[in-house]
Amino acid sequence: MLFLRSKKSFLISLHNFKYRKLIMKQFNDANFLLDNEVAQDLFHNHAAKMPIIDYHCHLIPQQIADNYQFADLTEIWLGGDHYKWRAMRANGVPEEYITGDKPAYEKFEKPFV
Repeated sequence: MLFLRSKKSFLISLHNFKYRKLIMKQFNDANFLLDNEVAQDLFHNHAAKMPIIDYHCHLIPQQIADNYQFADLTEIWLGGDHYKWRAMRANGVPEEYITGDKPAYEKFEKPFV
């Protein structure tokens, strides 16, 4: 709770609040996290046109190059990712849900149950 000493300080605080509200940037707009003109120019005029490339993923690079179409979300999320397998094992997920023959939906759902 804010206590003000006088009517004048209340009016100053009210003015500052209204001013901040007017200049407050909208959250998650086209320039979200782009704090200056250089950042906005680099992103909108250069980077935005480029494909998203994740150099630290656990997909086989050839699959990305070939625009491989994964069968389902489980295949892209769990297929071949030994880091996720290790985490699942460490958290007690049975092997049949990790690399076993359980249906894809059950494999995807199991870590969250």
